[in-house]
Amino acid sequence: MNNRITHLFKGIATAAVVMLVYAVALGFFLALTLLVITMEVGVDSMSQSALLLTQAVVLLSQGSGFHTDSFSLTITPLMLTMLLIALIASLAKRMSTSVVAYVSGLVTWSLLNWAFIQGVPVVLNDSTWLVLLKTAVVYTIGFACAALPSSELVGKIVALVRSRISEQLRRTLRIGIVLGMSIEALYLLAGVIALIVWTILNYRAMGNLFGLLNMGTGSRILTTISTLVWLPNIIIWAVSWVFGGGFAIGELASFTLWTGQGSSMPPIPIFGLFPQAVNNDVMRMALLVAPLVICILAGLAALWFKRGFAVRRSAGQTADAVHQSRESRGRVASTKTKSRLSKQRKHFSEDDTALPSEKTSRSDESARSVTGVQTGFAAHADRTDDSSRTDESVAQQPAYVQLLTELISDFAYPVGAFCLAGGIVAVLSSLIFSLSNGALGTGRLAHVGVDVVASTQVLGRPTIGGLLAAWLISVIAVALVFAVRWAVARIRQGKAHERNNTPVKAVPRTSRSSASIRSTNPDQRSGIDSEDARITPRVVNSAPHSKEDSAE
Repeated sequence: MNNRITHLFKGIATAAVVMLVYAVALGFFLALTLLVITMEVGVDSMSQSALLLTQAVVLLSQGSGFHTDSFSLTITPLMLTMLLIALIASLAKRMSTSVVAYVSGLVTWSLLNWAFIQGVPVVLNDSTWLVLLKTAVVYTIGFACAALPSSELVGKIVALVRSRISEQLRRTLRIGIVLGMSIEALYLLAGVIALIVWTILNYRAMGNLFGLLNMGTGSRILTTISTLVWLPNIIIWAVSWVFGGGFAIGELASFTLWTGQGSSMPPIPIFGLFPQAVNNDVMRMALLVAPLVICILAGLAALWFKRGFAVRRSAGQTADAVHQSRESRGRVASTKTKSRLSKQRKHFSEDDTALPSEKTSRSDESARSVTGVQTGFAAHADRTDDSSRTDESVAQQPAYVQLLTELISDFAYPVGAFCLAGGIVAVLSSLIFSLSNGALGTGRLAHVGVDVVASTQVLGRPTIGGLLAAWLISVIAVALVFAVRWAVARIRQGKAHERNNTPVKAVPRTSRSSASIRSTNPDQRSGIDSEDARITPRVVNSAPHSKEDSAE
């Protein structure tokens, strides 16, 4: 019980401290900006309006726009939103991330924002319950960033997924998510680079706008810092512009790779950085194909690198297995051929020197051995069923066939990963494009930002096309390597087969006597003669004898 009460107060303290730090810092900056502007213009101080303006900006940073009789602002300053989420996550991680702390903190956060709604001097574009819902979403995202990495629930879900899903499928999902996030990060990096280029090329135009507004050095610095809170919005617009989508400032101006003109735009200094049209056709074409090239390179990296699917290693193992299998079969065939020929030569030599009685006994033994082997095979066949034969045939399947099957599955899983990555890019792109848009008025400035559908298509189509191209390139490359190594192995196997099947010159069998041996081998003639001399001829007495004689 005491533990729950402790977490309850920690949640309340988290929400209160975050709002205090955020609102106070924002209020001081707004008060300083208003003070500098009034000093340069020479009018009465507007610092007393800083508190009311701070309340409106706090709600604006959480997605709730406002308007007055002559002014409307609904473009969410995403930089302030990200800073607020980071502040909530940091403090919640230090205090408590329990469920009780989250509930108490969410209630406190909603009450504080409700108090701001009641005291704000402008009219909010959303109803009260919708404003509170948006503030609750912001607090939940920040708290989740602190609680989920060390949550027991997340650990149980991960353990359940590992027990129910195979390693290869988990790896595919992980690669798909990482690939999609990486591609989206590369697109945002392209937007950052584009914004830097705009700043280098058009900073003089921004300075001219400061001069037209008669702004001093202090107000220029503070105004520039103030516009940085919309820096992520401009980066997102730059992403759409770089890849062929573009953005618009209401009906007053449109900025694409082909057009960059506007008229009667409001005197906002940041608008001076917006780009002109790209007149170089080569540069424009390079920008249009940039997302396709990015996705091809990212897809190839996911397929070939060791931390990805490592298709290159599987392909090399398969080709080497084919080569080794063919070489081993060639060596076995060569060994069998040589053994058969040596046995034949040995048999011929033994038959030539053996006596007739020995030949007869050998033939009888061979017949008995063949009969015994046949009987043993028959008994073994009776004891073996069909399932064992099937298992043996599968077990004796060549290694390269198994590796080839694995290689095909290795190319099937990347298809799912690439589809997942393309879906992540499409969803994230549409989400960030929607968050970056807003309004600066109610008439011709009612829509400022990008066309969400067109910009999402500009990124989504080359993403899917580039990943598909990377997959096809990999398949073709592996097929070519496999075919070349297969052909080389066939050529080597053919040469080895020709060497093993070279016809052997047969020697005709002839009956050889002692005389022929002596005539054909003169070196051993003396030895043979002496050996023949020691042979005592066998004398058979064929005279008849009676039993009586034998008894005598």
